[in-house]
Amino acid sequence: MSSIYINDKTGQDDLKTASGAQDSPFKTPAFALYKFPEAKLFVYKEAESSYLEISASALKKAKKGADGLKKKEEKAKLQAEQKAAKEAEESAKLLEAMKITITEDKSLPKAQKIKIRDIGKHIGERIQVQGWIHRLRLQKGLAFIVLRDGTGFVQTVFSGDLANAYQTLNLTVESTLTISGTIKKLPEGKSAPGGVELFADFYKVVGLAPSGKESFTNKVQENTDQSILFDQRHLTLRGETLSAVMKVRAAFLAAVRRFFKEESLCEVTPPCMVQTQVEGGSTLFKMDYYGEEAYLTQSSQLYLETCLPALGDVFIRPFGKIDHKDCSIRLGRPNCRSIG
Repeated sequence: MSSIYINDKTGQDDLKTASGAQDSPFKTPAFALYKFPEAKLFVYKEAESSYLEISASALKKAKKGADGLKKKEEKAKLQAEQKAAKEAEESAKLLEAMKITITEDKSLPKAQKIKIRDIGKHIGERIQVQGWIHRLRLQKGLAFIVLRDGTGFVQTVFSGDLANAYQTLNLTVESTLTISGTIKKLPEGKSAPGGVELFADFYKVVGLAPSGKESFTNKVQENTDQSILFDQRHLTLRGETLSAVMKVRAAFLAAVRRFFKEESLCEVTPPCMVQTQVEGGSTLFKMDYYGEEAYLTQSSQLYLETCLPALGDVFIRPFGKIDHKDCSIRLGRPNCRSIG
């Protein structure tokens, strides 16, 4: 029976740096017993400045610790085997996916190109839509894609070769696709935008969005600091909330324009930049315009007064807030009105 030495101050629980000899001890009795089950253990006692044979209670504790280390190693080995098996399975899956070529079935009726907002009018028909991937969920043998084109959303279902193809496995959120397929109503108990699904029979990638660190989901995340979201405004606008705000704003402006049209006012669009100040200099917004100084115009009043003799009642949507002076009715001449 060999002798193994343990020193909790100078020892190392590593066979690469320690051998268990007196001049190269292990750190713990558990590790020593785990590696050398039949060994006789000697523990360094600082009070005696020498190695003494391990006590019965300490040996019992060491055996328990050794059993724990053995189970931990077996678990790690099993996890490594499972990981290797999974990687092999994924590699085989990718190799099979690379063999799949997505082609359009020419025997199918020609797909009618439409906007997603009109998709409910084409139940049972073969259509074609273009847009961006808003949501993406890949499953075994199936892929669910919520497509957005600015007019609405539609859930698209890929199955068979479409779902298993290599290019489908590499799709990313905000990639641009052209999808052809048949519109079907959802069965009872299911939910999707508009109550319909597009069962795809063909698609092609127009543009693939970045993945990894540069992916959309890494750039824009829920609960991200507002200052970061402002810097990524071109991306945050693609979300459902901000895009809805823009649509509400557009509807409001359309209603205002409709009212002025009904009142026989003419909309004019004069320059929004000037080279000299109109009112107080403290309110000027200065900018560089191709090497020359320029300012945002401060008042629409002068432009409106210029247009009055030729166009009668006029209005302009200026950049900035409503100026109540410009909204007042001026007696003795046509009304100058401004909206913001």
